[in-house]
Amino acid sequence: MAKRDPKKPKGKMSAYAFFVKTCKEEHKKKNPEVPVSFAEFSKKCSERWKTMSGKEKSKFDEMAKADKVAMIRK
Repeated sequence: MAKRDPKKPKGKMSAYAFFVKTCKEEHKKKNPEVPVSFAEFSKKCSERWKTMSGKEKSKFDEMAKADKVAMIRK
């Protein structure tokens, strides 16, 4: 597998990607010694995302929009 160029932009993140990242950070703070099973973790995040209200999701939508603007300015 070829190594990725570290100078290459990562690309814009979606609101859901910011949500998953936040969930992972919360999990690491609460349980730093417990390893995360990606399949199980992503399933739980997906279920939680589906039950969230639009108001709760708006925080992540704003983060995604700010990321998009930052990518355009680079």
